[in-house]
Amino acid sequence: MNNFLSISNSGKNSIVLVLTLICLSIPILLNNFLLLAIVLVGAIGITYLFTKNLILNIRELLIILIGLSIILPGIQLSPSFPEIRPEEFLIYSLFPFIFLYNISNSTLNVYSLTLSKFYILFLGLAAISTIYGIIVLGVNSGSRDIVEFVKMGKYLLIFVTVASSKPTKNDLKVLLITFLVVMLMSAIIGLLQFYNIFGFSSLTGPIYLGEKIYKVNERLTGTFTNPNSYSVVLGFSIIISLAMLLYEKRYNQKLFYVITLGFFSICMLITGSRTGLAAILFSLIILLLFFLRFNLKNIKSIIPIIIVLGLSFSIGVYYAGQDIVSRLSSGVNLLENESLLMRIYAWYLNTQLILQSPVLGWGPAKEMFTTVVDNEYILIIRRYGIVGGLAFLTLYFYPLAISLNNYSKTRGNKYSLIFSITILFFLISNLTNSIYNHIQTMDMWFIILGCYLGQLTAKDSIKT
Repeated sequence: MNNFLSISNSGKNSIVLVLTLICLSIPILLNNFLLLAIVLVGAIGITYLFTKNLILNIRELLIILIGLSIILPGIQLSPSFPEIRPEEFLIYSLFPFIFLYNISNSTLNVYSLTLSKFYILFLGLAAISTIYGIIVLGVNSGSRDIVEFVKMGKYLLIFVTVASSKPTKNDLKVLLITFLVVMLMSAIIGLLQFYNIFGFSSLTGPIYLGEKIYKVNERLTGTFTNPNSYSVVLGFSIIISLAMLLYEKRYNQKLFYVITLGFFSICMLITGSRTGLAAILFSLIILLLFFLRFNLKNIKSIIPIIIVLGLSFSIGVYYAGQDIVSRLSSGVNLLENESLLMRIYAWYLNTQLILQSPVLGWGPAKEMFTTVVDNEYILIIRRYGIVGGLAFLTLYFYPLAISLNNYSKTRGNKYSLIFSITILFFLISNLTNSIYNHIQTMDMWFIILGCYLGQLTAKDSIKT
């Protein structure tokens, strides 16, 4: 990746001093000591970036952002203002300048440029839906709707900034391994919290769960607030671990991926997410079938992996607790599944709203309607109509088509396999979840997706 920003010692020291004073003044004025601790950690990271060879290294910045997005909790600056993610401070302050620097020296490749166009189309249609809702449907729009568009625009900013930074396959590998290591830390914190080891329930529970502290010992949430959202990043971790394990030749690396595969599979069970469990099992089967398409001679290597997965899920069932096992078992009998019945009722109510404005939707309309729909597709169509929904689907299906095509033409590119199966996993999870609207997941995803599409070249689509 490109390096960005090389400055003199005096300029560097001045910038670090000003940034430090500004950052430290905010939590002191708000009398928020948790925020103060987070800012101090961030200040150390920023100081490191500005002092190492006088260069801000983009890959190191992305590593820090992935860590911040997974490990740290959101920050509530005030009751009237939406929660802010810690990584957003760096994204909003640095990414616009990095993107302008990148684009002045090079251009986006065809894959990144095409997805960016699809995203801009989606944003344009979302804006039209919002204007239509206000003028024609009488929607009472407010600041929360504006924040929604800022969030959507931020995802695009993350993607184009990373994709334009000339990432390489090695950059992508480093980011994927970074994500696995950070997720290990997150899962360990979550398990200590779930089983209240060393009193972690009272130590970290209030920090991560806040008003949802009652869930601390019910289901594994890791460093997230919602166990279903956490199951999504765990699923991504499992897919990365399995794909990397299948292609890895070095023993120590294979051992690492065996550990992460087994550990994350156990954690997936303890989240109690029925959709997450069903989606990952289906996705893993498809992953193994895709792998065997070009590696049939390695079919024997699948057997130990199946054993690891079987043992992991068995251990997960044993340690999950009776309540979670009962919850997972209830998914088999749909008529007795109260959670699913409540979801169906919510889907029905929101479908009625869709029928009132099927083409353009209502816009975000956060002041009028709930944001909890438990189905990404229904939520998006309710907000932006069928045309907006179709544009939204391109954000999944275009990179899916690219990764499938690359996997086929390269006869087994492991990174294309990871992204193909992950997007499939996301598409299934969205049936009872809302991945795109979960900032903590999407900040990380658009960093890694930007790196994947950004490192592709015409040569990659022909041979490995």
